[in-house]
Parts: sequence; structure tokens; C-alpha cells
Amino acid sequence: MKQFDERLQLLQQQMSRRTQLTLQMESLGAQLEEQKRKVQQLQEAANSEQYDVTELESLSFASILARIAGNLDEKLNKEKKEAFAAAAKYESARRELENIQVDIRSLADELHGLETAEAEYKQVLKEKRQALADGGDETAKEILELERRIAYLHSQKAELDEAYEAGSDAMDVARGIADSLSSASGWATWDLLGGGILTDMIKHSHMNDAQQQIGTLQTALRRFRTELADVKIDDDLDFQMDGFTSFGDWFLDGLIFDWMALDHISKSEVQIQNTSNQIAMAISKLQDLQEALDVELREVQEQLDQLTAQT
Repeated sequence: MKQFDERLQLLQQQMSRRTQLTLQMESLGAQLEEQKRKVQQLQEAANSEQYDVTELESLSFASILARIAGNLDEKLNKEKKEAFAAAAKYESARRELENIQVDIRSLADELHGLETAEAEYKQVLKEKRQALADGGDETAKEILELERRIAYLHSQKAELDEAYEAGSDAMDVARGIADSLSSASGWATWDLLGGGILTDMIKHSHMNDAQQQIGTLQTALRRFRTELADVKIDDDLDFQMDGFTSFGDWFLDGLIFDWMALDHISKSEVQIQNTSNQIAMAISKLQDLQEALDVELREVQEQLDQLTAQT
């Protein structure tokens, strides 16, 4: 029976993987449509903001009025900041759209290689059941069912491990952003006490570090969300991307005004802490599921070992 067992275990793992990938593809499909709409909206907004800058820089009616009012430089500077923030938000969303498309293509390729797994599994299972029936051994049939359960639990364990790893990656990035913001907050406080140009430069450096990591965290959170698509977690866990996506946009919007102000940094720290708390909650739920699965695996394995020893 060993030749059947090894083949069945491999095929069941492939079937479980196919189910997992199908659920992930559905999740990514929804994310793709959402991101396409967002990119379109942000592109239109960026074009509009750039148009306002062009109007002021040219001999347009708007620039003439601004010159007459004597505030052309001030108005142009404000429009340029708004155009920069809008362009930054668009570029961030466009990169994320590309990441989603890459992930979809990768999953589609893997799914294609698993198309025949279910049919092969049914055929091998039919052959093994026939062999067991020919032998008339009821214990062997029970062993078969336990082996199937163990194979299923191992596939579930692999899915939980992948989700846990994705959550840990997201948490690492969130902590990096929190550290950068914390450092920026400290230097901003020192700046208020007259720290000078060097203090201001260091503060800017830490805030730039945080800003650069935002796109990385958005990607990590999306992948975590995708991994969770096929993992059943209690309904009281509301892990959503919307909250952090809004935070990322809000953070970039801060470029328009005094984004280096201590108040803005403090609000950013609160936002990233909320995001970290949600990630930690999801990871905690995954750990609970992992522990429960490990217990069941041990119990089923013990039953299988006892039956095998008796035959």
C-alpha cells in the first residue's frame, strides 16, 4: 500500500494548494479592480493638479490675476506642493497595481500546473480502495481514512504557516516605520527648542525613511490579506486594508502643508500603532489555529500509529 499512500499524500497536498490558490486569486481579482479604480482617480487628480501649475507658469488668465494680486509666487508654490503630493499618491498606487498583476500571473501559472491533481487523486484513491476491498481488511480502511486526515491537516498547516510568515513580514515593516516616526518625533521636539538646521535635517531624514517604507507596508499588508483569504479566522477580527490605505494617502497629503510639524508626526505614530495592533491581532489568531491544528495532528498520528502497530 505504500505506493498508494505516497501518491495520495502528494496529490492531496496539490489539491489543497489548488483550493488555496483559487481563493487567493478571487481575493486578488477584487483587489485588482479596486486598485484600477484608485489609480484612475489618482491619475486624474494628478493631471488636474499639474494643469493648475502649468496655468500659473504660463501667460494664462489665472497667472495674470495672480500677478496683479501680487501673490503669484505664493500661489505657485502651493500649487506645486499639491501637484507633487498628487503625483506621489498616483505613483504609489500605480506600483501597487503592478505588484498585484505580477502576483496574479504567478498564481495563475502555479494553478495551471495543478489542474489534473483532483482527477488523479480520485483515480489513485479508487485503486487503493479496490485493493483494500480485495483484502477484506477493515483496519486497513480505517488507516486509509486517518492518512487522508493527516494529509489534509498538513496542507492546512502549510497554509497557516504561509499566512503567519506574511503577517510577520508586515509587522517588521510596520515596526520599522514606527521607529522612524519615533525618531522623527524626538528630533521634532528638539527642533522646537531651537535645535537648528542639523536637527531639522535629521528629522527630515527619519520622516523620509517612514515615507519610503509606506509603499512596502501596503504591499506586505495586501499579501497578508491575500494569504488570509483561505484561512478562517473568527468574525470579531476586522482586518481591512482600507484603514492603512487611507493613512498612506493622508501621510502623502501632509506634504502639501507643514508635514514636518510635531502634530503631524504624532498623528502618524497613532495611525501606524493602530495598524500594528491589527496585524498583531491577526497573527495571534493564526497562532491559536496553529496550536489547535498541532494538537489534532498529534492525536490523529497517535491513532494511526496504534492501528499500524496492531496490524
